[in-house]
Amino acid sequence: MAPTLIQEPGPDARPIEVKRAELAAVSAAPGLSADEVAAIRAIGDNTGCMTLKGAAPDYEGDARADRWPLSDELTALARRWGIEPARDLAPATT
Repeated sequence: MAPTLIQEPGPDARPIEVKRAELAAVSAAPGLSADEVAAIRAIGDNTGCMTLKGAAPDYEGDARADRWPLSDELTALARRWGIEPARDLAPATT
């Protein structure tokens, strides 16, 4: 992200060139380590979550547009997110 430098009005305003020079003098922040990047990616990895949404533990048969069987892969994904398929993926009763 690049900062926006604005020339402010008034007698005490610093010229934009001074602000630019100050910005250029700032040392770069140290980057994240590979382990830190991997940890952040793992936290935000929601791969498969939308597929999990339509899975039903009690559904049998061919997949439909809005419902499909719960596979072993989706069961493992549910476990990763603390989802109990029998409780959290069961169809709502009215």
